Amino acid sequence: MIFVEVNAPFDIKVFLNFSSNMMIYKVSSLDQLAKIVTMIISALFVGIFVFQWFHVEEFGLLAVVLTQFFLVATYFFAYFLRPTELMLHERVFIINRLLFPVKIDFSQIVSVRQIGREDISGSLRLFGVGGLFGYFGIFTNLKLGKMTWYVTNRNQVLLIQTKEKKIIISAEDPALLTTDFEKFLRVNE
Repeated sequence: MIFVEVNAPFDIKVFLNFSSNMMIYKVSSLDQLAKIVTMIISALFVGIFVFQWFHVEEFGLLAVVLTQFFLVATYFFAYFLRPTELMLHERVFIINRLLFPVKIDFSQIVSVRQIGREDISGSLRLFGVGGLFGYFGIFTNLKLGKMTWYVTNRNQVLLIQTKEKKIIISAEDPALLTTDFEKFLRVNE
């Protein structure tokens, strides 16, 4: 076993127990639309925040505090649920997030393949985030049906077909992740 020190957000040191069979992959950087949506929503939230404090007498203190709590909670909820890295580890694939990492046992995975932007075009968000720090939640389209997304860049996506659902992820190097995934799946058959 190898112990590796990893820098976590807010300068907190996290010690993870890595085995020699762990591979870590970067998620893609945000695509252009996600960058624009994130900037606009950030500016809008700041604008609402400032505007309300200058008009607190009109709105009432309780309304201002509740609205701002909702805005801050929404922003941080999206930030903490965005995918941060992808890990292949012995018998499990991990989509790492600051809160609630997603773990998929290899025995549940039917296939993994790289797909194109055209495969997810026309997708509708049923529940989740559609641009603020990425795209994650439940989406659907005519081609693939219902899917769970953990995506930061819609141009670099993979489809993980499990026994129960379809999962869409984005990786900085989708071809490499697909190849390594296939190796891990063969070893764990």
